[in-house]
Amino acid sequence: MRQSKGLLPAAGKADSGTKWSGVVFAAGVGENAPTRFKDSKYASAAIPFSSSTGFGNTYAPLDDFTNSEAYGISVHPNQTDVAFAWKSDRTALIPLTAKKFSPAIGWYGPRFTYSYTEGSNEWQTATDCAFSPLTGNYIGVTGVDKFYCQILPYSPTTGFGAKFPNPSYNIIRGMNRITFSPDETVVALAPKVASRDSICIAYKWSAAGWGTKYSSPSSPIITDGAMQSTGVTFNPTGDAIAVSNYQSPGIFVYPWSNQTGFGAKYSDPVSAPGQNFNGVAWNSDGTEIAVCGQSVPGAVPVNVYPWSPTGGFGTKYAEVVGFGPTGSGPRNVVWSPNDSDIFVAIRTQGGGSSGLMGYEWKKGVGFGKQQPSAWSSYGQLNDVAIGPSF
Repeated sequence: MRQSKGLLPAAGKADSGTKWSGVVFAAGVGENAPTRFKDSKYASAAIPFSSSTGFGNTYAPLDDFTNSEAYGISVHPNQTDVAFAWKSDRTALIPLTAKKFSPAIGWYGPRFTYSYTEGSNEWQTATDCAFSPLTGNYIGVTGVDKFYCQILPYSPTTGFGAKFPNPSYNIIRGMNRITFSPDETVVALAPKVASRDSICIAYKWSAAGWGTKYSSPSSPIITDGAMQSTGVTFNPTGDAIAVSNYQSPGIFVYPWSNQTGFGAKYSDPVSAPGQNFNGVAWNSDGTEIAVCGQSVPGAVPVNVYPWSPTGGFGTKYAEVVGFGPTGSGPRNVVWSPNDSDIFVAIRTQGGGSSGLMGYEWKKGVGFGKQQPSAWSSYGQLNDVAIGPSF
């Protein structure tokens, strides 16, 4: 999730009147994974994209874990190092890997790995990863076991360092998503059990590691014991934070201050997206916000709203029509660096469509054409991220 999914453009630099060409990364189900489906293909993959011509041919795949499943992906600020969060088992406790990528040659260099062996509760599933967006000196990884979140130093030369000591507030049930604030002074987490752990958890962060935990937001009160927060991201200026959640209306946004933390929740959107929403992202200047989630017949994979810090949600843009059948589950959404395109990662939930979807986007106007989907190349996806432009 999350502005850490790729390039974090400076506020005010977007130009949605131009086209974009670059690389889109995907994390999903490997072709030999136990959870595979008939169209499972690559657990970790890269595909070229052009606003004019759509998706190209996939780059040669990584040799990483074709018998496993990648849940999260993050691109270093250098636009070369790419990290994946893995579902591991009790014989291969490697929740986090990183490898270099170039649009000219594809994947190259050594694979960095982080092996988790702490305590008796081995890490079974890593759910997300995020590089710190300013320097890339840190990377966070979330999981569902006892040690719900780790943050490690990262070097493009040597890879992962020794993890920072865990914060004192430990959540046994785990975390779904992680993000850093744009200035790298805050870490925010989306809890797996929001009714007990709050809809969002945030800590101060510095070179010394975890700092003070911020007070939790007072609203909403999550009533369902299994309700999950599924995405979290700061806006580009770092003065608002958005959370996607399985409870209606599916998206919650708060003012943010690095000094005081969460402010009073913004009013919910008038045309609420619903529930079971999995990912949220702002565009490059924070004037539009997208949320994606579980599809039902006639539903849409992504909802987009105008956004302002004074007025909050605007009137929802006209929806995309003709999306797949029941069971098509959008897992995350990202914008291209110049906001000319929106990408959605889809995973089947019982027989629906899956893969990578791309839509033309016009700022202040809404959706344009839908690009031909990269279904056959990518299969079951859990996450999507933007890579280098070319």
